[in-house]
Amino acid sequence: MTTAAALAVTATLLTVSVPAGAAPRVKATCAVLTGNAGKTTDKLSSCTPAADNGGNAAGVTKAGKGTTGTVTLKWAGNHGTTTLTYSYKIVTTNPKCGTSVVKGKKTNNIEVTETGTVTASTGTAAKDIKVGDATSATVCVNAATSAESLLKGTKFVL
Repeated sequence: MTTAAALAVTATLLTVSVPAGAAPRVKATCAVLTGNAGKTTDKLSSCTPAADNGGNAAGVTKAGKGTTGTVTLKWAGNHGTTTLTYSYKIVTTNPKCGTSVVKGKKTNNIEVTETGTVTASTGTAAKDIKVGDATSATVCVNAATSAESLLKGTKFVL
């Protein structure tokens, strides 16, 4: 089969598999997480699509039993709220969060993988963040200060 014929077949398959006028749904993502594992507030920023979610959110985290919890995010500019439940696991094999120096002392950062489910979503943020959607993030926690951030090069997916 020639390259042109292969491209034509691929284009035909794509046309058949995506209904006319249907655009794939955009998942909301945030590139920055700041917070503190020892406190109850977190902030997400550099979020997309900003037109729907305002670009950033502040959240209140409530720890559950063991390694579970809930978070309610309030999106900037009255773009709504999102509530999710989550669980987390500490990464013990090949953690990538590295070390930090706090008050002259070098400490290992803790890598945590979080997975969850959206349980409520309101406002324009609900266009992209639907009830039942899976959430995920890889978070680095400073062992000395409990400061949180996303693992470099990853995003919080809502």
